[in-house]
Amino acid sequence: MHVIDIDGRGAVEGLKGIRVLDFTWAGAGPLAMALIRMMGAEVVKVESATRPDMARAMARLYGWSTENSLDRSPSFNDLGAEKLSVTLDLRQPKAREIAQRLAARADVICDNMRPGKMETLGLGYEQVSKVNPRVVCCSISATGRLDPGNDLDIPGYAPVFWAEGGGGSVTGWPEGGPSYLRSPVDLNAGTMACVGILAALHARLTTGRGAFIDCSAIETVVAAVGDELMAASLGLPAGGVRGNERLPYAPNDAFPCKGKDQWVAISIHDNTQWRSMCEVLGATELAADMALLSREGRWKRRNELYAPIAALTATWDALTLEEALQARGVPAAQSKSLRTLFGDEALNARGFWKLLKHPLMEDQKVGALAWNLMPPMPEPDRGGALLGEHNAQVLEEWLGIGHAEFEQLKAQNLFV
Repeated sequence: MHVIDIDGRGAVEGLKGIRVLDFTWAGAGPLAMALIRMMGAEVVKVESATRPDMARAMARLYGWSTENSLDRSPSFNDLGAEKLSVTLDLRQPKAREIAQRLAARADVICDNMRPGKMETLGLGYEQVSKVNPRVVCCSISATGRLDPGNDLDIPGYAPVFWAEGGGGSVTGWPEGGPSYLRSPVDLNAGTMACVGILAALHARLTTGRGAFIDCSAIETVVAAVGDELMAASLGLPAGGVRGNERLPYAPNDAFPCKGKDQWVAISIHDNTQWRSMCEVLGATELAADMALLSREGRWKRRNELYAPIAALTATWDALTLEEALQARGVPAAQSKSLRTLFGDEALNARGFWKLLKHPLMEDQKVGALAWNLMPPMPEPDRGGALLGEHNAQVLEEWLGIGHAEFEQLKAQNLFV
């Protein structure tokens, strides 16, 4: 998506001036807050070393580092880029009071705790909106808010959301069980939460009041299932798990190329593309088969197509084959490794990758917004904050707490 600058003005300020209090952790919530931060908001992450964000511990869990440091995680450095960090021990009444005072001055508050947890901390929407009627609160949970007394709410992470939302019923290989899509599940929930926050902030310009966004991670999966869900709603047979098949396109699959774990994805939509693919690959027998000269004919015999096409693609370098097929108008692309993406010409030309600096780690490349804004937003250059790095700064700027008072609060062990 490009927003064209017709006035020739400087950098867009976006959400500059919007203050966000971030009580999220793990994946979906921090991603929503990362998007809001990328659009210019000031995001203050409220956290604690006694119960750290999962992303802070990932470096050691994934074997990226042997150091047991919550300040050296590449994952947190990415999702936490340019956020401010305040550590509060919310088990203590005085710390909860400080969090409530911060909430009274926030434009946005976001959490992804179990429903009801923010209320026990005095930070629920109904509580905060009494003193801050312009506040926008967003809560991300597995099922979303249910009626009082309803015990259907479940704890869980992305694999649970994916299964509960029906995603597993349409993802996987026919001979195997359901497959989990990993990161996109959390990222989809975080993106939907971000959209809700933006909508509420926009409405606030007219109404002067905030709003509560109740985001169900499971429902974001249900909404993304697509035409399989539509078929089921009409009583039609759903396709279930069927690998890379995509009605009515055939072939529609990833085919092996020269070298270890090298693949090219090919998706044939029409007869012209079919003939062009056969010519590039030298698939003379397939090209001569009159029954394959229609989309319906290829779909009916889709299971017969993979082996002869794979035998031909296996003689090609993946990138060379991608270029040859694309030159003939055939939808095809090399299946790139994650490392390859950092050198991708298009991604670099569009400025997708940004280099973040961190006081304890090497410079790190991370992805930016997936759309370009003209004129551009100010680019991030600082990675994730050290734990509690901005305690004094935030309390002074948001609450007017000076050095002496801060030291008194610090002596009470509130910032841990």
